[in-house]
Amino acid sequence: MRNLLLLLLVTFASQSIALVLNNNKLDYVDVPTSNTPKIDNFYFGKTIQLTCNASFPIQWVYTGDGAPAVHTETFRLARDFFNVDSYIFQASVVFSHTAERQTGNYTCQGIDRPELHAYFYVYVPGNTTFLLDNDKPHTVHVNPKISDAWITLPCTVTNASAKVQLYKYLNNETLEHLEPNENLTYDTKVGFNMLPKTVTEMMGEYVCSYEQEHRQDKLRITVKPLMEDDRDNELPVGKSPLELVYDKRNHRLVCCNKRSQERPNIKTASCESLSDCSMKNKFLRRKKCSGICEHHVVPVKTSCVAYELSETREAGIIECFYDDYVAFHQFSKEQDVIITDFNEMPPIEEILSIMKEDVPPGRTKGVRDRYVCHANSFFFSTGLKMAWENPDGTMDFIEETHFPLSNAIEIDANDNNNMTRLFCFAPIWDSPLEWKNVSIYFIWTIRDSEKSTRASITVELFKPRKFLPALKDSYSMEMEESVKNGFLSALARVAESKGMHMRLSNKYGDIPYVRDTMRSLVNSLGQHRTDSDERIEEGIEGIVSQNWDYYFALVQNKTFSSTDDDNDYNYYQDIPGHRRHYKDYAISKPGGLSGKKSVSLLWIIPALIIIVLLGVTLFFVYWKNRVGPATMPRIIKGMTFVSMGSYPLGLKTFHDITNFSYSY
Repeated sequence: MRNLLLLLLVTFASQSIALVLNNNKLDYVDVPTSNTPKIDNFYFGKTIQLTCNASFPIQWVYTGDGAPAVHTETFRLARDFFNVDSYIFQASVVFSHTAERQTGNYTCQGIDRPELHAYFYVYVPGNTTFLLDNDKPHTVHVNPKISDAWITLPCTVTNASAKVQLYKYLNNETLEHLEPNENLTYDTKVGFNMLPKTVTEMMGEYVCSYEQEHRQDKLRITVKPLMEDDRDNELPVGKSPLELVYDKRNHRLVCCNKRSQERPNIKTASCESLSDCSMKNKFLRRKKCSGICEHHVVPVKTSCVAYELSETREAGIIECFYDDYVAFHQFSKEQDVIITDFNEMPPIEEILSIMKEDVPPGRTKGVRDRYVCHANSFFFSTGLKMAWENPDGTMDFIEETHFPLSNAIEIDANDNNNMTRLFCFAPIWDSPLEWKNVSIYFIWTIRDSEKSTRASITVELFKPRKFLPALKDSYSMEMEESVKNGFLSALARVAESKGMHMRLSNKYGDIPYVRDTMRSLVNSLGQHRTDSDERIEEGIEGIVSQNWDYYFALVQNKTFSSTDDDNDYNYYQDIPGHRRHYKDYAISKPGGLSGKKSVSLLWIIPALIIIVLLGVTLFFVYWKNRVGPATMPRIIKGMTFVSMGSYPLGLKTFHDITNFSYSY
């Protein structure tokens, strides 16, 4: 019988695969046959994994009356990052510990193309026969206005060989055995399908019975007409008395009953992706508990309960219930970031990160460093791509020949000292093409070692504030700002530790200028090697902890003051790609970089005087012409005021004047 069961399972899957191949030769869904023997001994307590491959994003979907406690995951293998045809998509479902309620249909289907699919129907025999709980009656509602429709009694079982009998109560006392016929059929995957002669005939109480030796299981199902009251019981979410919110201060999810003073209850299930939570949804509904369901649930106020979240990382689905009302919520918590809305993608920095791990004891810092990229699995598939960016802008991707199981990678700094940046690309789980990425920059500092003739290399890194769109050939303006923010901030700190003076400059410029400035400083450090290594390291470490909004241009052995504006303006307007935006311009204090942004009072005082004079003038015009506030914009329209030296400032409306502010 087990061999026959295996043959049927493989046959079902193969037929589905063949159907897909015949319909579309360019796309495929494949359940590898090498995995099918695992189902041969698919019995209670066994660990099983089903794997599916395709040429487009796929996921596993469960249909049935069970409550599967399984784990699903999606993968992406991109052998050639820039060749979409080389992408292979994979999805897996893992039964870590099989149980009867995992019986059902598991379909591997396209996320956007469910008609392309392959499936398995899995039986897990165990201590119970019926998938539905047999300790309480179940109800099937039918529309009394439709007399020629089939109805289904969900007497599904966990054993494919189970022989189930159907009985019906007559006058609530006598049981009548119903023999199978053309109007009454049975399928272990569906239950009893019945086509009654009249609407009245189908109503009543039924019993599904399974008997074998000393074992007997029964399932009661009542068929009732669908009335208006029954339809009203299916209330939309907006009418539910339950409210589920996130308490940010206390790091917990709070559920409140807005209709009465009775506290609701909370159940949770761990899941790590949208498809995984979809599987766990049925499991959570069938989860039984008395009193407090979870250990981390605490009462709050009179009619509220709270589920306390982990301090580090936790993800899952939460069910808040009271009487017949239920509220569900998925959540993902990473450190201090919690996500409960999965309809829109949050900021990339909240769901994708790359960082350098601490060097373990016994290893030399800088000789070999480990970099880890982590992606939130609610938004990304497993299959991150790591790539080095070269000084000329090209990328070298780290090759892989199999589906990646880990999102960590080790690099040898001594072999990569020409690289300027490390990228991590993450594939969006339900998109065939779209990737998101995050990157880190490297500032390489060569230090002479007194104990060795070989110089050691220390890699220091920091995050850009913006993220380069994937597969974009040219640098965007945001990328220019990120590069300047990184390179020039690093150079400023190193130069400051060497006694060089710095100048706060306009934040717009171009990439070649930034890189040339960096190379010039690195080359000039040779004459300053007498300074201690500690000062250099302290300066570099300061970069990581600060995030300046302004960028620094290095000028060696020269101190700028506020009187150098005209020369400075002429110098910066010659920079290729310079956009000449001066609203955010700021001047550093004479004598070097102080670590704080400041603006000379010599410019603030004239600006305030001009604003006061302007206000007096406008009031005089208003008083003289006796006009109302509605005509004030017409009087000012077209006027352009040039003030503060080389800083053009256009004021065109009354709103601009009354809300004028100068930020620095």
